[in-house]
Amino acid sequence: MNLDMSGTIVAKSDQINASDITQPTIITITDVKVKKGDDQPVWITVAEYPKSYFKPGLTVRRILAHLWGNDGAAYIGRQIEIYNDSTVKWGGQEVGGIRVSRMSHIDKPEVLTLPEGRGKWKDFYVEPLPQQPQQQPQQSPQAAPDWDEAISDCQGNTDDLRALWTQAQETGAPQEVLNKIQAVAQQGDQQ
Repeated sequence: MNLDMSGTIVAKSDQINASDITQPTIITITDVKVKKGDDQPVWITVAEYPKSYFKPGLTVRRILAHLWGNDGAAYIGRQIEIYNDSTVKWGGQEVGGIRVSRMSHIDKPEVLTLPEGRGKWKDFYVEPLPQQPQQQPQQSPQAAPDWDEAISDCQGNTDDLRALWTQAQETGAPQEVLNKIQAVAQQGDQQ
């Protein structure tokens, strides 16, 4: 009997942390938001972690922009394989960080030489990732999303509410959640 304990080690956070990634994991991008002025300005929603955002660091953002372009909307439906790179430094110490090893929608292996620190450059290798079937969410079955909070986060934006409704439907949310999202979206349309 195999008891998957991965859902029990995930930090209580709104983001995917390097320590949550115990093995290379393929994620499917379902939405991208840019929050200007934030120290983590890119918030990527992924199907496999419906309650957490992937907030890529500067190096990963540079890799994504170089290989996929600057239009975050074009990333939706694409996949990347992420892993915990234990050599990533923060505050001068190796604490680990999320890196990309493979990406869909690239034709050949790529080597990108990017700044790693002041005057330091490093080669980053990215392999093509054939489109994969979507993986199951990396959460314990009891960890249901806070739908009321998610609805509130949409701030009445109809497009965001539509995306949330799709996410709720795909993750098996109760019908009353779907109805509530739809009602809030209809209120926004009437205003």
